[in-house]
Amino acid sequence: MEKKWNAKWIIDGDFMGLKPLDLFHKQKDTTKHSEHREDLKNRHMLVRKKFRLEKNPSNSHIDISADDYYKLYINEVFVGQGPAPSFYFHYYYNRFDITEHLKIGDNVIAVHVYYQGLVNRVWASGDYRQGLIAEVFVDGNLYEMTGKHWKYENAEEFTGDKTSGYDTQFVENIDSRLEIADWKKKDFDDGFWKNACESDDDDHKMFLQPTPPLSVYEIKPETIKKTSENIFLIDFGHELT
Repeated sequence: MEKKWNAKWIIDGDFMGLKPLDLFHKQKDTTKHSEHREDLKNRHMLVRKKFRLEKNPSNSHIDISADDYYKLYINEVFVGQGPAPSFYFHYYYNRFDITEHLKIGDNVIAVHVYYQGLVNRVWASGDYRQGLIAEVFVDGNLYEMTGKHWKYENAEEFTGDKTSGYDTQFVENIDSRLEIADWKKKDFDDGFWKNACESDDDDHKMFLQPTPPLSVYEIKPETIKKTSENIFLIDFGHELT
């Protein structure tokens, strides 16, 4: 069933007032669509919200989605990412149990939102439907939700403007000197960040994703042996399934 949200769909202020582009047309039919602005492609938006708990929750979860994609952190710990690609009229959101990540006192939600702005075999992205929505439930009660009181800033270190794989993705040229350090931390000062903009015209229809979110894990090598000049043999073992 479609989820009804109390939260607001929040967006980067540069997308305010832009009407969604119609993507359902023949590619070369320029009479039925407008060109996507180049400066609004490959956009990385960092979003934060700090909140306080008076006691440890017995159960808590977050419902979250973004267009096109998000990476979610609670108190600096990576929780998950998503959603699976889908069209705005049947768009997916994810639900994560975050009970173990919440603590008494101050907590912070940090989300990296990525909007690609391309139309390809993976995403029908280039329609200006950028943004994020989230609701946090603590012990059965709606405790926090996205709105204009959330803070955001643009991540400027992703400088690439070239694409690869038939416009499947942007080449990741990253200038680490432009990175905002420690933005996921509770004590980070976001007072100079902008307030998120609420999109009253958002038309996403949201459904719980029926498949598990993409798993992210690290595989460490069992041994690393140098066999000759600048040649290394890396053994990951035989337990992968």
